[in-house]
Amino acid sequence: MFLCGQAGVIWTFRQSQEAVRRSEEIRLARELYAEFYRDDSVYQRIANTIEACKPLYISNGGVFDYNQINKYLGFFSDLGMMAQRDILTAQSIGYFFGPFIVEAYTYYELRKYIADMRINAAQPEAFIELDYIANTMLADPRFIRLRESAATTCKRNP
Repeated sequence: MFLCGQAGVIWTFRQSQEAVRRSEEIRLARELYAEFYRDDSVYQRIANTIEACKPLYISNGGVFDYNQINKYLGFFSDLGMMAQRDILTAQSIGYFFGPFIVEAYTYYELRKYIADMRINAAQPEAFIELDYIANTMLADPRFIRLRESAATTCKRNP
């Protein structure tokens, strides 16, 4: 009888812990969402520029510098790290940021930027967590149409 009671206590404790973890995950996701959508944030300006199929990086005729591009890609890379460490689920990341990740990762100029960072700047691990979360989003059935259209939109894959 004692062991059954203890098993019930352990089960209840684990259920409570899981409920708290899920609540904290949503809270964190909403905070990140608020940061991403803050008025006139670099995130929104870059996302809008991608949507408009315009150049991003200053050297390509865009208006964003190295730090701004790194901040944008780093945001998604951070999400990938959080997914790998089970801080945020891929489901939550997809819900809040999936389309932005797919569009950024398939945007030719950003793909080239990442490749240049890895090769020319001798940083082979640059944005590796972005690869993880982007490939997870690209495999997600919710983003099949977006993935397919991204391959032909804006000359992303010349």
